[in-house]
Amino acid sequence: MFSERTHLHTTKNLERIIDGAKRMGELNRLYWMVEIKIAAALAGTKQPVIAAASYPLGWVPVVPVGSDPKLSRHYAEIMLECLKSANRGRLIDFGLALTSTDVIDAGGYQAYEWGDLLWDCVCVECGAVWAATGIGEEVCSECGKGVRLMPAECRDVTHEVTRWVSWNS
Repeated sequence: MFSERTHLHTTKNLERIIDGAKRMGELNRLYWMVEIKIAAALAGTKQPVIAAASYPLGWVPVVPVGSDPKLSRHYAEIMLECLKSANRGRLIDFGLALTSTDVIDAGGYQAYEWGDLLWDCVCVECGAVWAATGIGEEVCSECGKGVRLMPAECRDVTHEVTRWVSWNS
């Protein structure tokens, strides 16, 4: 999801969006997300590029604004810091933005509530299945073999574990 803008949202702009949604009774339709500003040199363009931050690729983590925009913003800022810290030194600026899942879906992305991402892991040694919430080394509780977890879009026949992403909507 790319934007024609060349600047990240300002705090004042975000507050205006929330105030408008409050007046219209539509806070429940808004979601916090992280947007990225990719430097022109990195994007290969004349202007910086604004896009939705996604992890894994194509999946946009969101935090529902709900009835308490200040509390939800707190959780969104934690999500923002996690994404920033994992991408230091890459000529990418990060900022908070507000969106709706309709806008995300129209951009070809899928949204999930941050913190709810689960991976179904299948051990190829014994066939055991378990859920994981992070990427890293896992050990099968059935056969005790160590297996490497990776996102579904990165797997091929040489990987030891098949993973699928599910979003509880």
